Amino acid sequence: MKKNFLTTLLMPLLVIAVALTLALPVSADTKAKDSKTKAAKIAKDVEAVLAVFNAVLDVSSKAVTERSAVTQLEAYFDPDVTIIDNSGLTRGWEQYKTRLLNAQLNTIAPSSAVSRDGDATTTTAEQQQSNHRVSEVSVKVGGDFAWVTYQYKLNAYVKGQVVPIFGYGTTVMTRTSGVWKIVHTQNAGRKEQAYDPKF
Repeated sequence: MKKNFLTTLLMPLLVIAVALTLALPVSADTKAKDSKTKAAKIAKDVEAVLAVFNAVLDVSSKAVTERSAVTQLEAYFDPDVTIIDNSGLTRGWEQYKTRLLNAQLNTIAPSSAVSRDGDATTTTAEQQQSNHRVSEVSVKVGGDFAWVTYQYKLNAYVKGQVVPIFGYGTTVMTRTSGVWKIVHTQNAGRKEQAYDPKF
C-alpha cells in the first residue's frame, strides 16, 4: 500500500521533470530564433532611417544651387517638426521653409558657380570643396522611434568670406503608417578649429 502511494505521488513529478527537460532545448532554440528575428528587424529599420537621413542630405546639397529642390524636402519632414539651430527654435515645416530655409541655404558655399542676388559669383578652389560632409553617423531605433547623431562640416559664407564650419547634429524620426519622418532636428556649428576631427 505504501509502495503504491509513493508511486502515485512520485509519478506525476517524474513526468513533469521529463517534460521540462525535453522542453528546455526547444525554449533555447526559440529564444535564439526570436533574437535573430528581432536583430534582422532592427537592421532593416536602421537601413530605412539612414535612407531618409541620406536623402535629406542629398536634396539639401542640391537645393544650395537649385532652389526648386526645396519642395522635395517636405516629403521627409513631419508638418509639426521642431528645428533647433543657431537661429533658435522653429516650430513646423511651413514656418521653417518660409522664414529660415532659403536664408540658411544662402549661407552655404556651393560646390559650383551660382548666382546670388542676381549677381554671378565665381567660386574659388576652396568653395569648390564638398560643401556638406558628415561623419560618425550613429542610428538607434526603438519601435517606431529613431534618432541619428552625427558630426558635420560645411563651407559657409560669413561676412563675405568662406569659412569652414564644424558641428554636431541630432535628427529624431518617428514611423507612421510604415513611413519614417523627421520630427525634430538640432545642430550646433562653429568655425572649424585645428583640433577638430578630420574627415
